[in-house]
Amino acid sequence: MLYQVTHLRNQQQVKSSSNFPASSFICNPPLNVEDEPNAVAFTGSPVPHQYALKHSATEPFVAEIKNGLIVTEQVLVFDEEHFYLDSYHNTELMKTIVPIPPVVESLQNGKLVTDFSGLAYYEYEGPAVLIASPHTGNYHHWILETLPRLWVFDEFPEYRGLPVILKGSLVLFQHKTLERLLKPCTPVLLLDVGVTVVDRLIFPSFLAPGGHSYQQLEWLRSRFLLRVGKRERLIYVCRQDAVNGRRVSNGYEVEQFLVGLGFEKVVLSEMNHADQVELFTDAKVIIGVSGSGITNHIFSPEGSHVIEFHPRDYTNRAHFFTTNLLHQTYQFVICDRDSVGNLKVPLDRVLCCVERVLYD
Repeated sequence: MLYQVTHLRNQQQVKSSSNFPASSFICNPPLNVEDEPNAVAFTGSPVPHQYALKHSATEPFVAEIKNGLIVTEQVLVFDEEHFYLDSYHNTELMKTIVPIPPVVESLQNGKLVTDFSGLAYYEYEGPAVLIASPHTGNYHHWILETLPRLWVFDEFPEYRGLPVILKGSLVLFQHKTLERLLKPCTPVLLLDVGVTVVDRLIFPSFLAPGGHSYQQLEWLRSRFLLRVGKRERLIYVCRQDAVNGRRVSNGYEVEQFLVGLGFEKVVLSEMNHADQVELFTDAKVIIGVSGSGITNHIFSPEGSHVIEFHPRDYTNRAHFFTTNLLHQTYQFVICDRDSVGNLKVPLDRVLCCVERVLYD
């Protein structure tokens, strides 16, 4: 079946935000961009968002879709004729999750080719608010994209009390963060695998559609931070528990080197979310392999420093943009992979980065 690919703003009646305007900001470049010999692997990577010193986010909005259809896999959203790109950021980022064989085959000339015939169908009568989003199970996407969709209840009281739609089943950090943000009486609909049709689907956009914004991060900080940070802890985020790659082949060497400089090694999967927030509230320097754990820098004070290890073949600049929003500094270390895909971290480059910020 073919669906017309379109943007919710172009097809549906939407309610615009009055408290979260469109925004843009100018980034300070990474502190080591002129000194890192492999800088082009960071600045020239094709991974969205593209490297640029200007970063923007459009105004959030909420739309209502009659007989909205949700495909649980990646939480793709349709009506009877259209596939809505706003089920993710934009066209470029949508390419990172489509196709999803055999359900969603391809994007072709403004059409989406689908086959839902083998999926279970469910129906929900009445209005419900879609909070789930692509990559919901990933901590980075959950914190920065999924949870901030709850902005809709701050701005539109008519939606308060409606059921929220999430992708089941939830893991511990999702439960704990929702406990902080949802009223205890809020009904929660956990989507089963398949296709769910909702009579009146309330679709709040991301709080920072298309990018990141100060309002997005301040919304999160205001709900999780309990005190003003001291900016004194040196944190090494260790990925010894990683299940999806980017392990460090010389991990023991890196750990001993950083502990010798005064860093404390943390394995975040062993900590509950409240303790993670408390830890990063006092961070001065955060260092580690690119991944979800570094996302916790958003709970750190202004003036903190982030140093991120990236594989040469895949650099993600999300934390570069978010550090800039919070007036934190950012550096990167480009790493080669060994024969099984693990990263070899060059300690000489790490030392240069650490010395640049350790004694500020």
